[in-house]
Amino acid sequence: MTQEIEIIDCNVTELQSEPFTENTEGSTETYTAKQLSLILSVSERSVYGYANRILEAWRWLPESEFRSNGIYTRRALEAMQELKSCKNASEYTSWVNHQALALILTCIGDGHDGIWNIVREFTPEIERREIQDLFHLMENLYKVGGSMERINTAKHHHWQGRVDDA
Repeated sequence: MTQEIEIIDCNVTELQSEPFTENTEGSTETYTAKQLSLILSVSERSVYGYANRILEAWRWLPESEFRSNGIYTRRALEAMQELKSCKNASEYTSWVNHQALALILTCIGDGHDGIWNIVREFTPEIERREIQDLFHLMENLYKVGGSMERINTAKHHHWQGRVDDA
């Protein structure tokens, strides 16, 4: 037994009853679903649908980036505006997946060249922050049977900020 569901989008025609202000002082702007429906010229039901599609597309981010207890953030508004401009949710998800994750890629490694060689393929050095994991570096030096003098020298160099000498 199958049931077909038809989704009907109704435009909101009532006047805005909840005041909101655009704040430019740097504090977080928040909106209700009703306010977003007026800004976006869609029904509240569409706002809820947009919110779900945004959360699916940005699945690695916490929901609080977009909404909390029915209150939506400025980021949610911007994401909904972008979603509305796309042909469909798949196009929006594709757009999200092509966004840069960060200005600087931070990588943690134990000093093994193989790891750093892989990381260097991701992004140029100016956009990369490499952090050497001292604990695993020391663990690996103990595994290969380095002398205590060599291990202590490596620790000393590391703590002095001379990682390449370690």
